Order: sequence, then structure tokens, then C-alpha cells
Amino acid sequence: MGVDCYIHLPLDVDVDDIAHVMSILVGNKPILEPIGNGRDGDDALACHVKGFRIEHTHTPHMTMINLELVGDAVNTHTGGLMVDGAEHHYCHFFWCHRDEQTGEITNCLYPRSNPFWCALGKRLVQFFGGKVHFSDCEEAKGKNVYRSKRHCPTDRRGLTPHDGKKWNEYQKAMSELKPLTKEDLDEVSKLTGYPEV
Repeated sequence: MGVDCYIHLPLDVDVDDIAHVMSILVGNKPILEPIGNGRDGDDALACHVKGFRIEHTHTPHMTMINLELVGDAVNTHTGGLMVDGAEHHYCHFFWCHRDEQTGEITNCLYPRSNPFWCALGKRLVQFFGGKVHFSDCEEAKGKNVYRSKRHCPTDRRGLTPHDGKKWNEYQKAMSELKPLTKEDLDEVSKLTGYPEV
């Protein structure tokens, strides 16, 4: 067994939005465009981005998210490689994962504990809310856990919006996210199971 990290996100955040944000964070360029009339009579907006695939697995509550840079990705200065020098990344996504220590149920990503994934997890949590347990070989407390409140726009119930003005604000906020930087990776490297990977 290797050392992994847990990225816990709220249950109302769906895998498609998570994959969109992950793809933007690795450097793929988002496009914000009108998709027709919204409920308020204004044009509804959608943030589209390429560079991810969501694949089903043999386990019903688990999918695989694959990431790669495509087209006019922001990180083209790296020669088509992501900020950590990789050509692609993948991780498992679990719906309704139960934390064995707390009993809390979240949507959970379960990648390797390295600077790339821990930094990406931290940025996901800053946007959607939740927590990152940087190394599953260490207790989920102190510096080994990063928690953040949700910073993305929400509906009147505090959930991810599905229509109206808040939907457009949510899509715009996704489109304005910036890719991971080397500094993001350096910031978490001492907290990971594999600091140099």
C-alpha cells in the first residue's frame, strides 16, 4: 500500500463540476459562453473546458477522473506538461464516502499523497469547501488537515446553484480560476507522503 491523501468535498458538488475545476487547475483553458435563456430571462452561461474524462469503474460508487493538457492550455510554456512535469494524472472519485474516523459522509477524491495532488486538493477545497487529509498514514489533525469554507457562489440554501443568477455567478467563478503554480506545490510539499514526486 502507498501513502494517499483524501480530498473531502460537499455532497452537493457533482463529479462533472469537480472534473471541470480540476481541468482548469491543471492548466486547461475554460470558455464561458451563453447556452440559452435562463429562468430570469437572461442568457444562461456555462463554463466549458476540455482535458478531462470521467470513466466508470467496476465499483458502482466509484469513478476515475483522468486529466491531460489539451489545445491552448495555459501551461504551454512547460512543453505540454503539467506544473509538476507530468503528461497526465488520474484519481478515483467516490460518491458518499464515509470517513471512518468521524462518520462524516462526503464526496471524496483519493489520489496519491504528493505535492501535485495535495495542492490540487487544497485549491478544490478552497473553491467548493471541505477538507484535505494530506497523508493517510498520519492522523487527520493539526497541519495534516486543511479545511476551508466554500468560496464558490451558492444558492439560497448554501448549495451549488442549478439555475438563475447564482448559476451564472457559479459558472463565471469557475471560469476565473487560475492554474496551479510551482509555489502551490512547494507550499504543501513538506506535508505529503511523497514530497519529491
